[in-house]
Order: sequence, then C-alpha cells, then structure tokens
Amino acid sequence: MKKILTLGSISFLLFSCSTKEKNNNKNISRESYKNILNIQGEPKEFTYFAPRKETDKLGTNYINSFVDLGAWHGYYQPEYGKYSMYGGFAGPFYLAEEYAANLSDSFNKIEIINKITNEKYNLSTGEVKFDYIPGKLIQSYNLKDMNLVLELIFVTNRTALIKTIITNKTDKELNISLNWSGELYNKLGKWNEKNKEYNYISLNNSLKKSENGVLVDFKEKRLVWDYLMNNDTQFQIKHSLPVKTKIKNNVYKSELEKSITIPPKDKLVTYTTESYTFTKDEANKEKKLIEDILNNGDKYFIENNKRWQGYIDKTVKIENLNSKYDIAAVKSVNTLITNWRSPAGAIKHDGITPSVSYKWFNGFWAWDSWKQAVATVNFNEELAKNNIRALFDYQITKNDKIRPQDAGVIIDAIFYNKDEDRDGDGGNWNERNSKPALAAWAVWEVYKVTEDKEFLKEMYPKLKEYHNWWYTNRDFDKNGIAEYGGMVHRLNNTSEEIILAAAWESGMDNAVRFDVEGYGVDDEGVK
Repeated sequence: MKKILTLGSISFLLFSCSTKEKNNNKNISRESYKNILNIQGEPKEFTYFAPRKETDKLGTNYINSFVDLGAWHGYYQPEYGKYSMYGGFAGPFYLAEEYAANLSDSFNKIEIINKITNEKYNLSTGEVKFDYIPGKLIQSYNLKDMNLVLELIFVTNRTALIKTIITNKTDKELNISLNWSGELYNKLGKWNEKNKEYNYISLNNSLKKSENGVLVDFKEKRLVWDYLMNNDTQFQIKHSLPVKTKIKNNVYKSELEKSITIPPKDKLVTYTTESYTFTKDEANKEKKLIEDILNNGDKYFIENNKRWQGYIDKTVKIENLNSKYDIAAVKSVNTLITNWRSPAGAIKHDGITPSVSYKWFNGFWAWDSWKQAVATVNFNEELAKNNIRALFDYQITKNDKIRPQDAGVIIDAIFYNKDEDRDGDGGNWNERNSKPALAAWAVWEVYKVTEDKEFLKEMYPKLKEYHNWWYTNRDFDKNGIAEYGGMVHRLNNTSEEIILAAAWESGMDNAVRFDVEGYGVDDEGVK
C-alpha cells in the first residue's frame, strides 16, 4: 500500500512551525538555506519513470523541480558528472495542461568559443557548483581564463529569466563568441508494465526561428490520460544580444551575430528569457513584458531577492538558526511555491496543487486547498486567499443544470480542463464527491493573519451555502452530525463505487479502513 506525502501534510507542518511571535532572526539570508532540497537529475523523454520497486506502480517523477510565481514550467539542476548537460539548466519540464513532460535534457546550453584559437571552452575542466537557494538556481564554472555564472529566476507566471555572467580572469583581452543550443524531446514514453519497457508516442512538435532566439511550436494532442496540448501553446527563448538561429530537425543553435571582447578583469552580463504560454493572448502579453525584462534584468533579480527574503523573514520565527523546525518550514515554503499554479484553462484563480511530481495531482483539491491556505497566509497573503477562491469559483448553485440538489457544495477537484458533460469520466475533474468541510476554518485563519474584513464579507455567504449543503445532503439520519457519502452521479451506480466516493470525500481514501481488499485490478490492498 503506497502513501503519498502531499501538500496537505506539508501545510500542516508549516502551520505548526509558524508562530505569531515576532521574528527573532532578522536578516537571515536565503543563502542560509542553500540546497535544502535536491533538485538534480537527468530529464528523459518520459517524465514518469518506470517503477523503482515492484510495488511502486503510481508513475512518479523522482526528480524534484524548481518553479515559482505560478508558472506552468520548471527546471532541474544537472547531475554532477553529466557533462553533456553542463552550461544549461536541466529540462525544462512543462505541464501539458494536466500532465508533466520534459522538453529536453537541457534545452538552452551555452557554449563559449575562444575566437583566437577557435576552441570551445570545456566547462567540465574547472571547479563546478550547482546550487539551489529559495527562489533561484545558480551554476558556477571556474575555468582557467574565466568564470561563468548562470542564474535563473522566474519573473512572471509564464517567464523565467537567466542572467549570464562571464568574467575575464586574465590580464589580457578575452575575445569570445557565444552560442546556445539544445535538442527537443519530441516523443513521449509511457511505461508498459506487462512488457517491462517504454512505449513511445510521437508528439510532432517543431522548432522555429524567432527574433533573437528560438520557438517550440506545439501540436495539438489529446492523449487523455497522458498528455493534453493545443495548437496555440508555445515555448520561446529570447536573448538580449542579437543572435542568428539554425535549425535541423529537433536540434537548434543560436549564435551571436558578433564576437565579444571582454577587457582584462572585466565581465560581460547578458540575459535570456524562457516563456511557456498556452494561448495567443498569453504569448502577446509576455512579448510586451520581455523587452523590459531583458533591458532591466538586474531590477528583476532585486525584486526576486526582496520577495523571497520576505518569505524567509516571515517564516523563520524561532531563535536557533538551522534548527530542524526552521529548515522544515523553509522546505515547506519552497514546496508550496513549486506547486503554485496561476490561472489557466478552467482555473480562474491562483492556487496550489498537491504535487507536481505525481501524475494525477496537477489540479486543485478542496480540503488540500484549505490546509494550504492556512500555511501560505504566513508568507503570501494574496496567494492564500486566491487558493480558497479557486475552488469556490465552481461552487454549485441552485440553478445548476446537472445537480441543483447539490447547491452549495464544493466539488472534490478541478483541473485545467473542465469535464465537458460534468457527469462522466472525460477527465480528472471530479464531481462525484466533496471533501472534509475545513473551508470556514481556513477562511478564519486567513482573516486572523490578514484582518481583511472584505474577504470575510466575500466568503461568508458562500460558506453558509456550503454548510447548508452538508446538513441537507449528508446528515442522513438527521441527528445533527453529517456523514460522508457520494453525489448522485452516473459513476456512483454500485455500492462499491458509492463507498469509493465516500472514501474520497472523507479525505482518507487510502486509509487502511477503506483499502483492505484494494480497489481495481492494480491495487493489491493491505497485506
């Protein structure tokens, strides 16, 4: 029997670690929490790996990732010794609406060429460091003639910014040329348990030249349980320096139009943006922002440091630096932010998913969201409020065409794609049950931190309707105590299915009491 540690558990941990006391650790740098999570790995054409153990059949991405600001793509650091990945951040991975896939092993790798000798600098010959600090990735290559530093942050909910710093260590001018290259993963591997091998599906995505960079043009694919993509989705790289791009099949190279001379003991600083957008409107919005981002890169790094330092200052509230509690709390902040998703598709407000690593968890769940909000309000008040709103956006009303008898209910889970008939198995959207009624507790805990009375006024009538639903639809014996159950739903048409929906609604669906015999052919139950 497999247990998943989701953000519900993590949120309770952060709520427990946090206090209302004044922070006694003023100006503890986020650098103090370097590499408290391991995000190194080698991304493959399959995001969800084959089972590591015979009992692990859940489809888990074993590489932790870095995401920020609600973006729908993210990065890893390369593993030490994987020299072919040096010079770029591993991945990125991207969410194909509801399912994660890797774009490449390292899609935007820098190469530095000495224009005098025409030789490429070997990044593996010097001291190499890959660091992950809260809110930022850093790569450092200490070579004989130069230092190369790459820093990556997110600057919008669709765009990451890479700062490239090349320092001339010598007493002579350094004449160099730069190029960036990568290979597009263009097939998706799915593990075949019976044959113990991967079956591959071609994605038919294409590379295109764009202004000072390259663009990945995604093709529509509706592989319902593995990959969902539309024709307007793009991943675009743009450099602050003029480049010419060459493409051959799934491989591209962007070369500087002119070589660069770095004076002795001086440095070159240049910027690159990487944007992942679902719609033409999103792409146009980012295009307008990117010019300012590339022209004023340092401003965005200052803003990133201020925001993340604020998270740390609000989170570390105990006296002993690096105690097990403050490290756990900072890890929790990193994990919550990594699972933050901004509005996209059917999702109307920012919210937090239970896990980006587990295949089926890239949506918003009701009681997960309540617990996440109680934790998140300690360091990001607006995200906490929106995390609650995201589920209430789909509160059932008395005029609902499908289930007016469930007016007031908050359904179990919502995803990028809204189930078209809302009463079937066309997607991950779930209206078969609700979840434990922790919403009022969450709203009150958010209010205790924010003192936002307008938020209370906004939520009170919705909470009232929600609680009315519980006592109307779930107090079966009318004794004033609500029970768990399932909706009137075509998939809840047997006693087994109704018990399953009730188990889901209780939030203890993988608890032993419901799982002795197991559910379905792949679940062996409890031994």
